[in-house]
Amino acid sequence: MSKINQMYLSKHVHQLYSIRNFYNIGEYNSDKEPTLFVGLYNDDDIDKWNNHKGFKVLLPCYPEYLANGVLNNGKIDLDTLNLIVYDETWEWLAISNGIKKYKKVKLAWADISVCKPVPLGDKIYIHFGGHDPLQHKHFNRDKWIEVFGDELIYLKEWTDYYDVVENYYKKSYVQIMVSSWPLRGESTAQGMGLMGRKSLSPWPCLTPNYEMYRPYHDDENLIQELFDKLKIERKKIGTIQTELSQKCYDYFDFSDDWMYEDYWK
Repeated sequence: MSKINQMYLSKHVHQLYSIRNFYNIGEYNSDKEPTLFVGLYNDDDIDKWNNHKGFKVLLPCYPEYLANGVLNNGKIDLDTLNLIVYDETWEWLAISNGIKKYKKVKLAWADISVCKPVPLGDKIYIHFGGHDPLQHKHFNRDKWIEVFGDELIYLKEWTDYYDVVENYYKKSYVQIMVSSWPLRGESTAQGMGLMGRKSLSPWPCLTPNYEMYRPYHDDENLIQELFDKLKIERKKIGTIQTELSQKCYDYFDFSDDWMYEDYWK
């Protein structure tokens, strides 16, 4: 029975490398072996996909869904595409792009074996995406730094996943998602949830550790709503939220069923 045993990782999402560790698969080295492709960001990625002769599955990252993305620019064959969708928003986007052969898989975004429930820290964690001015503008980084001050921790440069878990996730008691687009920060939210930490999000999601806030507020009311939610979460600092952690473990599907070719038939 054919099973995925290697992963092609676009350099634009290199931070997701630890998926390989969790599922015990190797780096891409053959165009004939069953392969998980993570991200098709540029023509090099697309050429690698199109020239791959073996069984293949695509775990999409954000550009695939944009107006000029590979799901509608004619650069890949959609009829033979095996597509992983992670949640209901991804499913809607797949359907709206005419994708018929997709599977909803609550897979691990990283090596979540290191995301154990531990006492909540005393910091707020925000993932601001990339580290260039455009990304900072997109996440409105300066505003949130001003609002939360020293209580806020965030990455100032690329940091290895295992260091992020140890020095950021563990030190926090909550994550706030501040992207103006959905499908941002889901990997972080998954790891934080498994560690018993909530993610306050402007987008609805069925993941148990998500709690939605209303992004259409003016700044004053938006900040007040977040402060009210943070007041509740601060009372949990120092505790281990095993119930929330277990709900997240139960919600996700960490089996390897989707890695078998027969699963997609």
